[in-house]
Amino acid sequence: MLKKVISVLLIVAVLSQEEEEPFKLPSLKGNAFFADPFANLDGIGSIWGLSSSSKGDGSKFDGTWAIEGNSANLKDLGLVAKDKAKHHAISAKMNKKVEFTDLHDAQKQFVVQYEVKYQDTMECGGSYLKLVAETEEEFSTDTFNDKTLYSIMFGPDKCGLESRIHFIVNYKNPVTGSVEEKHAKASSNFKEIFGDNKSHLITLVVDYDGSFEIFVDQNSVNKGSLLTDMSPAINPPLRLTTPPTPGQLTGTIRRRSPTQWQPNPKTGMKMLPNLLKMRMLRNQMTGWKMSLSTYLTQRQ
Repeated sequence: MLKKVISVLLIVAVLSQEEEEPFKLPSLKGNAFFADPFANLDGIGSIWGLSSSSKGDGSKFDGTWAIEGNSANLKDLGLVAKDKAKHHAISAKMNKKVEFTDLHDAQKQFVVQYEVKYQDTMECGGSYLKLVAETEEEFSTDTFNDKTLYSIMFGPDKCGLESRIHFIVNYKNPVTGSVEEKHAKASSNFKEIFGDNKSHLITLVVDYDGSFEIFVDQNSVNKGSLLTDMSPAINPPLRLTTPPTPGQLTGTIRRRSPTQWQPNPKTGMKMLPNLLKMRMLRNQMTGWKMSLSTYLTQRQ
């Protein structure tokens, strides 16, 4: 499944709590759009930029971030959200822009992958990523907030009894120009990650044919098609309108004023003009279709 992969790798923790081997910094093979094993304590301010913005309801992103070891291994550094009941936002610039058209033409997969560990049992909060969309305005880490336009949002989230692994794409309708969120269906078999105090590998694979699959610890928890399995669907189901029966047409003609119909010059019978054309129009599918290649060339 993971052949011909170009990865976006964010490593938060590498060794699980049960492993006793000394921690070894992972090495990256291949050419990634972005990767950070958090090898140094000075990543905040050099690689990662803090947001000082506010949410739409006015609450500020004032939660504290730190790079520090986890509870199982102090040498295994990761990015840690420190404050409860506060909003946290931090961002880093990728090494290069993701061109989905190039990935599609080269028949390569796009992968977002990172490890997450809830060191305290999670009650309400998330650890999801947003891949910011390209816009006319230059992106600023200082103003990054919940309203910043993104292309893909991915990762676990929980509040109370509700939990999910988000996979959302912002899609631009080529007809209306409006941007709409498309949500993947609910994932399954992952809820233990919020309370077992272990590191878990969260992976999203988007294939060039428009299929996607979500993994937790390399076990599939969700899969489908970008075009048909998102909600609302990018390609809505076909709808065919049933043509009227002869009786319905007769009743329609009977209810209309005779002055609306032109008489047949040979028989004198009043006929509905362009009846065949109207039937054809009534049988046309509604909605619009979008091929994968067009979807992949959208610019937000």
